[in-house]
This record gives sequence, structure tokens and C-alpha cells, in this order.
Amino acid sequence: MADRSGRRPVSRLASGLLPATRHDTVSGAGERARKALLSPVSAIVDPTMDAKLLFWTAAIVDLGMVCLIAVLGVRHARRGEIARHRRAMKIASLLVVAFLAAYLVKVRFLGREDMSVWSTLDVWILRVHELFVVQMLGGGITAWIFGRKLLGTRVVSRDPADPKPDPRQARIHRIAGRSGVIGAVLAFVMALGVLLGMYLRAFGFR
Repeated sequence: MADRSGRRPVSRLASGLLPATRHDTVSGAGERARKALLSPVSAIVDPTMDAKLLFWTAAIVDLGMVCLIAVLGVRHARRGEIARHRRAMKIASLLVVAFLAAYLVKVRFLGREDMSVWSTLDVWILRVHELFVVQMLGGGITAWIFGRKLLGTRVVSRDPADPKPDPRQARIHRIAGRSGVIGAVLAFVMALGVLLGMYLRAFGFR
């Protein structure tokens, strides 16, 4: 029907089918840009995500310290500085135990990560990281067990009057220790990739 001016009103359906004007296009692009900018902010504001990122950032610093101290411990052993070697390995072991305890607390209060939003590559990086962690723990525990058996020998006391170490036990201790240190270093490298993926998701880049 025509109005009093003789013009026919445009129905809502018809107006919806009309092409968007330049103003509508610009405003729509601006809205999309605004949402894209706010999406990473909303992820960071999420207290749970923020706490998890802080935890894993602290965890990778802890693992880096484990690697550094363990490498120094191996260096002390090669120089025959057994007391310093033992001290370094004890500190590295305590840092590992501290992380494991903190991880249990994190799972209890913050929960686990939602891996349904992870890419296949990110999941594989995590699995490889976990394998190296197992290598680190296995090698470290084995080295500790056989290191205890060497305590009463001259290789530790540096006293010629003490008995010689069992060559087999000393060899297993050395191989297991090196395996644990290598596992720690490789786990640290892969952990960098895991943490990078977490930050990219948190900031909306994935």
C-alpha cells in the first residue's frame, strides 16, 4: 500500500535483501576487528587460564634450573668433585619433587588443560615432552639407587683406605645419570614448544 505521499514503503524483507551500503560494510569490518582485538583480552582476563599460564611458566623456569644444575653436577663429577656433584644432584632432585607436588596442587584446584582445543601438532609435542620426562625420572632414580651403593667407596670418600667401587655399579650410575640429564634437557626443549602453544591459544592466535 502507498502512504499519503504516494510512495510505497519498503518492507523489512525487501530491505534485508538490498546490498549493504559502504557505511554498513565499514561498520561491520570495524565490529569484526573489535571482536578480534577483544578475544585475546578475554582469554587473559579468564582467571583460570591466567593461573594455568603462570603455573606452566613457573614450571618451565623450574625445569630450566633442573637442567642447568644437573649439567653442572655432571661437570663436577668429571672433575672428581664428588661432594659438589652430590650437592648439585640433590638440589636438582628437590626441584623435580617440588614441581611434582605443585602439579598435584594445580590439578586439584585449577584442573587439567582442555586438550580438545589443541592442534594435533601441539598434542604430539606434549607427548614427546612427556616421554623425555619419563626418561629424566627413570634415569635419575636409577642413578640415585646405584649412587647410594657407592657411598662407602673411595670414589666418594676420596680415602684410599676405603674399598674400591664395583665397576658395574659405577658404570650403571654414570650411564643412568647421563640418560636422566639428557632427558631433562630434551624435555625442557619440548616444553618450550608446549608453552608457546598455550600462549598462542590464550592470545587468540590459534
